[in-house]
Amino acid sequence: MDLRSLRLYLAVLEHGSITKASEAAHVAQPALGLHIRKLEEELGLQLLERHSRGIRVTEAGALLAKHSEVILRYVDLAKEELTNYAKVPSGHFSIGLTPTAREAISVSLVERVSRDLPAVQLTVKEALSESLVEYLLDHRVDAALIYNTREGGDQLVFEPLASESMYFVYPLKNGKRPKPTITLTEVMQHRLILPTRPHLVRTEVDRLAGNLGVEANIVHEVDSMPAIRDFVSRGLGCSVMPHGAAVNATYAGTIGSQLVVEPEIKRILHLAYSRRRWMSKAFEAVIKVLKEIVDGEKDRADGQWQRLDAHVRPARKAAG
Repeated sequence: MDLRSLRLYLAVLEHGSITKASEAAHVAQPALGLHIRKLEEELGLQLLERHSRGIRVTEAGALLAKHSEVILRYVDLAKEELTNYAKVPSGHFSIGLTPTAREAISVSLVERVSRDLPAVQLTVKEALSESLVEYLLDHRVDAALIYNTREGGDQLVFEPLASESMYFVYPLKNGKRPKPTITLTEVMQHRLILPTRPHLVRTEVDRLAGNLGVEANIVHEVDSMPAIRDFVSRGLGCSVMPHGAAVNATYAGTIGSQLVVEPEIKRILHLAYSRRRWMSKAFEAVIKVLKEIVDGEKDRADGQWQRLDAHVRPARKAAG
């Protein structure tokens, strides 16, 4: 299998037809078709099913596409690192962010990279921590800010960057609550809208509530923080969410918040990346900017994150 054939094969899948792929890749249709046939002959498998409206990928073809993306990504990365070794940081860098991290820092991150690292092409992918771990293992992102370190084992490095406290949010239409804090036992007495498992906020609320011998009064399950805030603002229930999400300016005047105590609910923000990942200039430069932005959030009184306790150490293995 040569690299050109793999690139042309992915182009066919992207465009859904050999005709469109040949135009986009500036390759004659017969030549492109020959590349595909040689791949099928070499592997002894049918990769594409032809029909009147174009092509459909087979199960074997989908598997080849997955491996081709990884192979070509590494080839491109090698070229970038070798050709730009002595130059300014340049090339492509992809970062995975959870929804709350994306809200907190994505604009600042893109602005800083655009200004300070103009030769770096940045891709931002948003997903929950569990999915971002899979992205890292599949090499779909170069690094990620995540909360879940239970997956990945020795394949990934997890650097703890900050801690994040959880807040009880409620509709202000019911009146502003006088105290700045609320106990978890009191939280459990309200009609709650929470994400489904295995979302880390939900699992931690369930775990701590179980330790207290109380049960959450969950009226709805919603796997979208913006949607939960919409529902709370309309008086459909209350919720528990990170500080940054709780004080989002869009919901000022409609949602109130109180820090959850006895016990506090905290989670640790980690920078995660592959142990096998070569630290290119672009990688090091973007990570430096990313950490500076996270540190800035920790220094703000109303920032998303707080400073870590001294005892927190990097997670080296999958936690149980």
